Amino acid sequence: MEPQKQEHFAKGLLGALLGSLLGVACILLISRLGYVSAISGVVMALFSLKGYERFAGVLSKKGAGASIVLVLVMTYLANQLDFAIEIALSYGIPVWDVFLAVPALLREHAVDGAAFWGNLVLLYLFTLLGAVPVLRSGLTGSLTTREEPPGGAQQAEFYPPVKQWAAPMRTGGNLAAVLELVLGLGFLVIGGFAGDGPLMIAGVVVLYCAILLMIVGIAHVQDNSILFARIDGVLWRFQLTQLNSLHHFTNKKVNLTAVRWYKLTPEERQRAQEAALRMACPADTGAQEVVGMATAPMALAGLPLYNPQLAKETKWGWKLSYETESGKRRKLTVYKIYPGFAPLPGLEPAGGPVPLQWGWCLLALGIGALCFAVAALLGPAL
Repeated sequence: MEPQKQEHFAKGLLGALLGSLLGVACILLISRLGYVSAISGVVMALFSLKGYERFAGVLSKKGAGASIVLVLVMTYLANQLDFAIEIALSYGIPVWDVFLAVPALLREHAVDGAAFWGNLVLLYLFTLLGAVPVLRSGLTGSLTTREEPPGGAQQAEFYPPVKQWAAPMRTGGNLAAVLELVLGLGFLVIGGFAGDGPLMIAGVVVLYCAILLMIVGIAHVQDNSILFARIDGVLWRFQLTQLNSLHHFTNKKVNLTAVRWYKLTPEERQRAQEAALRMACPADTGAQEVVGMATAPMALAGLPLYNPQLAKETKWGWKLSYETESGKRRKLTVYKIYPGFAPLPGLEPAGGPVPLQWGWCLLALGIGALCFAVAALLGPAL
């Protein structure tokens, strides 16, 4: 039995830091050539997020958020170091002394603030371009573990997702991200014309918050690639992308996101269900072979939810806890996008599309207002 893949948060931060140092080196190298290149920002985002995933074992939402904060800080420090090197070379002053003095030089207008903040904004925008595809591929490619189920399936009920039922949840997250994007760009434009560095930084922070809100939409899209089944009384959760990597039930070219149920033909859906049954109830002669095959992907395809218990029910889903074979209980959210499905007896099955999540838009407005207020307070001080 393959143990559940754990996330090592501290090691992941170390990997993100090491990756960001490579990004800093790339920024400085390209800047010495007289350019502000998109490559430098992409390298910063790519190496930081991949460094976290490499060291932590998996790129979770918590890890992605921490890595993005680290990228923001390291990009700012790289820009400050770049200007310090330029000044040090011009006046023959030690780089470290100039680096520490850059904030004071900005306040005294000894350093061109427009050039400093403009260069930083470009770096942040290029980093944004590199972060989005990594987040999409990293956060949709991870999931599940497997434990040995009872052998010999006699009864099996499958509950596939419906794309249209998940649309309101995706829309709520995407609307919030678009709103945050508009606010961030507005702060950047106004701050640029007014020469207001704090407002421009607030715009960049809001743009990165837009990335985090995009993750909300990605998380709901991801559920279109998850198939639930009740096999011999045991509730199972199957990740179609990983299941396909083991059993190849579709010949379609799979991109970096996931295998979507609604994109499969009826024949492919039938083969996917058969593959799920083989994983849940492998033959005695082939069990070891299946386990050996499953060690290659980043995560295994099937997760049995033993003794599930309801923690909370909302309009959008059920928050459950389930038991692993080792006796530990873990948490899981199941969204109501599976027709006729209820995770526990006595619960009302999902009967239609869930409501739109307007709360995310209110959160986006709150973040924008907070960033604007902080920039307004810091503006006179700087």
